[in-house]
Amino acid sequence: MAQLAGLAGDAAGAAAQQARAAQLATAVNGVLRRSDGIYIDGVDGVDADGTQSGHASQQVNAAALAYGVVPAARVKTVGAYVAGLGISVSPDHGLELLRALHAAGLDDVLVDTLTNTRIPGWAHIVATGGTFTWEVWVPSDDIGDSMSHGWGSCALVAMQEVLLGVTPLAPAAPGGAAALDIGPPPGTLSVSGQVPTIAGTATVRWHRAGTTTELALVLPPNSSARVHMPGTRPEQITEGGSPLSPEAGVADPATGRVTIPVPAGSYSFRTTQG
Repeated sequence: MAQLAGLAGDAAGAAAQQARAAQLATAVNGVLRRSDGIYIDGVDGVDADGTQSGHASQQVNAAALAYGVVPAARVKTVGAYVAGLGISVSPDHGLELLRALHAAGLDDVLVDTLTNTRIPGWAHIVATGGTFTWEVWVPSDDIGDSMSHGWGSCALVAMQEVLLGVTPLAPAAPGGAAALDIGPPPGTLSVSGQVPTIAGTATVRWHRAGTTTELALVLPPNSSARVHMPGTRPEQITEGGSPLSPEAGVADPATGRVTIPVPAGSYSFRTTQG
């Protein structure tokens, strides 16, 4: 709600919703969390004695991670708990699961979750001939479960955000040009894909070889991007074979990346670390 208020230009409303979000997170951490940091599904409301539920589902723990409720000191603990449950959420909470794994730094588990054909999930659907995510992981014709369900798009969002490193940005002004935030995918992945925007399709291809990272990027007209490349200074990065000027980007020593704003067009970035 705070994000929506901000996009609508309602600064006071955004601040109020941010405050409510902080209050809610504090309440959740105070009431719906066990002593080991794992989140539980509820408390006993029948007798109003506040007894904690004995059930700690993957869904509530994934949601706590995905929405930034988990304190930093407990992220690894909750992340390990979520990862240990495989895919125990239904497809409509798949995006929260995948975002939770990424938030906990478990991108290798995220990739396995998406590609494991041995358990009910996205890869199993593809392996068995499915062409779109089902309403439930094991559908039944007897009760009319859909085998072409809208929740299927959630895995694509996670693929774009994490594996392709592309996140849409809010336009600088209402009705403004499409904008993207583009950064290297996790680990040593080499990956390519297309991302739809309101201005057209953006094409992104990351290639890694040893300490070298390459990005081939095509941005449609009326779009822009904020590109992040590994490096300590802009001159270390080439575009089209030529080193960038010192003014072309901003280095962040904390992340070891250089941020480069670019307008619509075709680009070929390359950097070597070491």
